[in-house]
Amino acid sequence: MEWISRSQENHHKTPGAFDCAALNCRGMRMPETSPCGCPASYVQIGDICKQGEYMEDFLKEMREIVGLPEPAIARNMPDPLTFDTQGQGFRDGFMKSAILCTARSGSSLLSVALEAYGFQFREYLNTGDLLKRVVQNAGVTYTSDLARPFEEFATQDGRMSIKMPPLGLVFLFMMGEFPKNLDRWRFVYLRRQNLVRQAISGAVARRTGQWTHVMAARSEISDDDYSFEEILRILNSANQENRMIERFIGMLGLPVYNVIYEEFVTNQKAVLAEIASFFGCDLNDYPEAANHKPWIERQSTDLNKRWEDRFREDLLKRLGTEATIA
Repeated sequence: MEWISRSQENHHKTPGAFDCAALNCRGMRMPETSPCGCPASYVQIGDICKQGEYMEDFLKEMREIVGLPEPAIARNMPDPLTFDTQGQGFRDGFMKSAILCTARSGSSLLSVALEAYGFQFREYLNTGDLLKRVVQNAGVTYTSDLARPFEEFATQDGRMSIKMPPLGLVFLFMMGEFPKNLDRWRFVYLRRQNLVRQAISGAVARRTGQWTHVMAARSEISDDDYSFEEILRILNSANQENRMIERFIGMLGLPVYNVIYEEFVTNQKAVLAEIASFFGCDLNDYPEAANHKPWIERQSTDLNKRWEDRFREDLLKRLGTEATIA
């Protein structure tokens, strides 16, 4: 990932210049001057210095709105994409909807369940997969040129349906879709009430490589693989991302349908109908929706429950109390 301002024409080359962009991705402080004498407002790209003030301003705004640190944004941009300016956004005339969520929050179940109403939610802003594929297949090298090929790739049957974590919001700003067309979107905010179970689900999936029940596990796990630190780290990450989502929604006053996973699984059909209506569907057009059966199944096992009990016990011990949780 490179950070430059394409509109800035003043640049020059120096032999042996270092890669400041790499430093930026690691979150290191930029020097007051580069080896070629450029001021700190310049970003070194190989042996080329270009002014990076637009990028710096943009990232500042993103930190204010989404709450993401600069290194996280830079590190997750797909190569060979170069940030120059915001794009023109997407065209009108189709339904735009998003599921804002964190990993292992139940978003896969919700996504396939919404297929009953013609939605095809995908992780189109996944930098390691679908978004990277758009960048590479379309030969996109500048963020200002990304909006149109992304729109063509991510629009299915007159709908753009994106499942995304907070980082995805940044890319929609980069492509110029936000804030220009923000009022055209409808958002579902999905979260789990039991963050410990969510974190354990993530820990198990990472170790086994089995993210859905139809995937084959790459390895087996046992109680010996339990790690308090790993579960706590995943839990804290999910909690932080939830705060980012809530901040984004609250600051901009977005139209949002809130879904608690534990409530959704006990009343799927009613919640799905409400979400579809919220997104703009005429429920009369989907008479068979009530008979739809998602292929996703629950993956939790007795091991998950044992780890949950053990984590809560360990947590109380570390907090220095003998109390118990009912």
